[in-house]
Amino acid sequence: MKNFITRAITGIIFVSLIIGSILLGEAVCGSLFLIFSLLATKEYCSIINKLPNVRLNWVVACICTLIFYVSSLLFVTSLTGPYLPFQLGSLGFLIYIIGIILAELLTFKEEQSLHNIAYYIFGQVVVTIPFSLLSFINSTNLHFSNFDLPMLIFFFACIWLNDTGAYLFGTAFGKHKMAPNISPKKSWEGFVGGVFLVTFISTLLWVFNLLGIEYIFYSIIISLAATVGDLLESVFKRRSGVKDSGNLLPGHGGVLDRFDSILLASPILFFILIIFGY
Repeated sequence: MKNFITRAITGIIFVSLIIGSILLGEAVCGSLFLIFSLLATKEYCSIINKLPNVRLNWVVACICTLIFYVSSLLFVTSLTGPYLPFQLGSLGFLIYIIGIILAELLTFKEEQSLHNIAYYIFGQVVVTIPFSLLSFINSTNLHFSNFDLPMLIFFFACIWLNDTGAYLFGTAFGKHKMAPNISPKKSWEGFVGGVFLVTFISTLLWVFNLLGIEYIFYSIIISLAATVGDLLESVFKRRSGVKDSGNLLPGHGGVLDRFDSILLASPILFFILIIFGY
């Protein structure tokens, strides 16, 4: 019971912080996601360093995250705006790659260096890019349907509804394990429950003319991607033999644990918006 109360209080504070930052504008939201990205990067390094022949320096990784975060924002901004951000973003990526290679050459260890370079770059792809794309989506000032609320609130609502549905259905009906070798607690019943709840709520809002019909499609895609992102983080933890990525959030583990659902959902939402022309 005590753990449930702790988890609930942490969840309320977390949700309030996310929604509040989105409503307060680009600068606040972007800064918050940058902080989360840095914390998640540190946790990523802690997890990966438990693997054989890998030693990532979290300070170096966080400096790289800062460069990569800003470069990603500049790069994706160039897709819908002036050419200059593309040049600056590309320069940032180049500095990042050269910096990682030089850092490993200067501290060369035959059994580690190639592994380190690969995991540094992979960490930026699966951790930093999703956070930077959230900032970009919010910076577009895109609002969803008749609610006139930022698109990012719709995104997180789908994530949280999926988690809630998966937990409720999984607890009540979960018998068939989804990926027992990766995440023993996940069941197909929970997976279906998460997708069902997200789809049901978005369809209900469409029936009452509060959402466009395309948002039902968006919500399903986000729900599916959230589950895969969750499993992706579980692979890291299972391979490294850890239960949680950290202990920063009481009852929830680490930042990476709380944001695992965005690892694929964020890039997918970005490409959906680009393809369909927001």
